[in-house]
Order: sequence, then C-alpha cells, then structure tokens
Amino acid sequence: SIQKVQKKRCLAFTKMPIQIVVCPLRGAVRQLLLVAIAIMALLTSHQAVGAERVEDINLPQELWTVAYEYAKAKGMDLAKTSVDQLYRVAKGLSNHDGTRDKALQILHILADDGSLSHAPSQVALGMFYYKQARHQPNSKDGETNNDPRQRALNYFLAAGEGGGSTAAMYNAGRIYAELGQFVPAMAYVYAAATAGHDDTDSSDEDHNQQHGHYLEETAVEAFEILSHKVAILVQSEEITLREYADVFFYANLHNEEESEGAVASLWKEAMLLADRIDKANATLVKPGNLKTSTTSLSPQQAAQFQADLVQQLDSLVQLWALASNAEDPSSISMLQGFLLLHHVLYRVLLPLVSW
Repeated sequence: SIQKVQKKRCLAFTKMPIQIVVCPLRGAVRQLLLVAIAIMALLTSHQAVGAERVEDINLPQELWTVAYEYAKAKGMDLAKTSVDQLYRVAKGLSNHDGTRDKALQILHILADDGSLSHAPSQVALGMFYYKQARHQPNSKDGETNNDPRQRALNYFLAAGEGGGSTAAMYNAGRIYAELGQFVPAMAYVYAAATAGHDDTDSSDEDHNQQHGHYLEETAVEAFEILSHKVAILVQSEEITLREYADVFFYANLHNEEESEGAVASLWKEAMLLADRIDKANATLVKPGNLKTSTTSLSPQQAAQFQADLVQQLDSLVQLWALASNAEDPSSISMLQGFLLLHHVLYRVLLPLVSW
C-alpha cells in the first residue's frame, strides 16, 4: 500500500508542469493560477502520503500517550516519522511487563489494519503467539482460530505472502510441519530457502544482509531435515499419494522452475494415473502385502488397470532418463529421486509382478 501511495505522489507532481505549460493565460491571472495549481498539487501529495505518517494512524489516545512518552524517553521524534518508527516503539514497549499489553494493541493495529498490513508487526505477533502456544501443552494444534498456534500461523502467512518476509515464510513452514501438514511445510520452507532476501525491521543495511544470509542458511538446514522426514513418512506409508505427489514440486532447492518443464509434466502425468487407480480402488498394494483386487475386475477394467501401470512406468522412466542425462546434476534432488524410485517399486512394479 505504501508503494501505491508513493506512486500517487509522483503522479501528482509530474502532472503539475504539464498543466503549467499548456496554460494560455497571461500576467497576474496566470501567476495566481500557477500558485493555485502548485498548492493543489502539494495538498494532493500530502493526502496521498498521509497514510504512512504516524499521526494519521488510528490509535486510541491512551496508546498514543504511552507511545509518545516512550519515544520521548528514547529521544525519538514519533510525530514526524513513519509507521516503522511506531513499530519500533511498540517493540520497545513489549520488552517491559508494564507496557506489554499496550505494545500488543499497537502491533495489532499496525498488522490488522488493511491499509497498513505492516509485515514486521505481523511477524512480531506471529512470534508472540507461537511462544504462547509452546507454553500451552493443551493447545489444539491449530484446529481453531483461537488457538495461539493458528493465530501465529495466520500472521506468518500474512507477512510471508503479503510482505515477502523470509522469516515469516520459514516460521509458517515450521508450524505446518509441527501440525503434520508436510506439503505446505515444504512449500514455505522452500520459499524461505530460495527467497534470497528478507524484509527486516532494521535500517542497518549490513545487518539486513547478515540477517538475511543467516535466515537463508537456517531455512536450507530445515529443508534438509524436512526432506529426510518426508522420506521416512513415505517409506512407512504415513503420507498419502497426493501429499508426496505435491511435495515433489518443492523438493529441489536448485531448480526454481520445478513446477514447469518436462520433468514436472512427466511427474504430473504419472501421478494422475496413480490417483485414478487409487480412486477406482483397483489395487491396494503395500510393502509386504502383494494382494490385489484384480479377481473382481472385469476384463476391460483389468486391461485399463494394466495400461495405467505401464503408462506410469513409461512416464517415470522417461523422467529418470531426462534427469540423468541433464547437464545440470541438480536437475533432480535426492528426495525427488527417492520419491520416484519408491513409487516405481511399490506402486508400479509390485502390482505388475503380482498380476
């Protein structure tokens, strides 16, 4: 919203000289008109950028008093600074027991106001509710919006998707993993690990770069841990076909276009066939259990079943060959290779062999 405001401000000033050039009037009338146009342009500019100034934020007087007193004590000129300065005041207030509630109220206004949607405030609230959830062992694990973990997740999602915060995307992925939702967990940790930047609340550029680099490294480590966890779940069949089919697209940090291209197309083709077999309940093959329901199939159904398995195998063999022959060895990750080979073995070859 601030970028839109700044754009409006620029437009307000760029229009002014055009109006001056085309003005046909002369003498005093022209001078008066020029002054009027300039005043109108400045007023328009002030109105356009007003939303980002602290004095225009809709805070109750009680909160303003607390914020101003803290800012004065810290030598901060709150009345002439931006939303970010008020956010820093709120962060400072949150460090003291006596003003923590007031700080949370300010952060909520900055984060929840649709015209502001202040990402750093959303991240701060996400961290607050996440810590609160960790101290509540009876938490419902995100089942309701009143649960602190779900509130934390909502704020991280808002800051990550709306504000581009790497920290928010990483923390959203972490919460999803704790909730056992590994597809969005992989998606958000992947996004954090490949973002390459972070919107922090520091005005120190060197600090921002160091912080962003640290976050990226942390997200990469978390990605590797998640990949290992997903592989274990796939092996023990604690994750569904649709889940690991979707995880495949977020399982490679070195290929940011994994959801497109020949590899993705072949994987999608194979997974659609596998999903069709599951929906038809044509086979329930599991490791150590090679029983099939083929005896109850009509000749036409059995033929379709076999054809789908063979076509899956063909698509996955093509995918493997494509990845193996690629100039870039990172065209397929270890997790993707595991998902592919596990699927071929347990969902394609075993049914065909047991046929």
